[in-house]
Amino acid sequence: MIIIKNLSLTNSIKISWNELLKTKIRVKDESILYESPAIYEFLPYKLSGFKLDKNKRLEYNFNILKLFPEYDLQRIKEEVNYWENELILTDKIDKIVKHIRNNKFSRRAIISLWNDKYRENISIGAACTHNFYFRVTQQNKLEMHTHARANDLYNCVYVDLQFINFIHRLIAKKLGMLNGEHIHFIDALHIYKKDLHKIKNQTDFMKKAKIWN
Repeated sequence: MIIIKNLSLTNSIKISWNELLKTKIRVKDESILYESPAIYEFLPYKLSGFKLDKNKRLEYNFNILKLFPEYDLQRIKEEVNYWENELILTDKIDKIVKHIRNNKFSRRAIISLWNDKYRENISIGAACTHNFYFRVTQQNKLEMHTHARANDLYNCVYVDLQFINFIHRLIAKKLGMLNGEHIHFIDALHIYKKDLHKIKNQTDFMKKAKIWN
């Protein structure tokens, strides 16, 4: 298992990248090159990336290419569309805020994005990060745990964690609190074989680029 504690997002990704490339595959899945369970633990932090525009629509304002030069920008549009439909344009955030206001020390402040249709029909796309758990600490900070069944380290993790951090701060602000610690659990942190060429190029880039060092 890969465990990363109390580092910046960029450093966390680099260390888990190096660790994942050293792992032996645990499952017989012909599409997977490397895979491992992983836990990221972050102290309170603020990331650039996602924000709401004047119409309360989600937008991405970060140059991901400076970190991942071969990143497919179409994925950003897909991420924005997915998170808008699953969270931003729903009542899930308002409901969790109301629940915490009425039950400050609840252990049931959970947003679940899982649907059994994902298991029953494996041909459709499924939520990767499927659970958001919130807990108010004694210091009146909003702690958050998130759980992903799977995360693609090259294509998804950095951008997903930018969005998750945005949601953490958004809900904390609505509650009049500061965001506290964030722990992200991943059952299967992985890299796909189809991305092997990009993985090699990205590994070389991470060794040389100042932004990664």
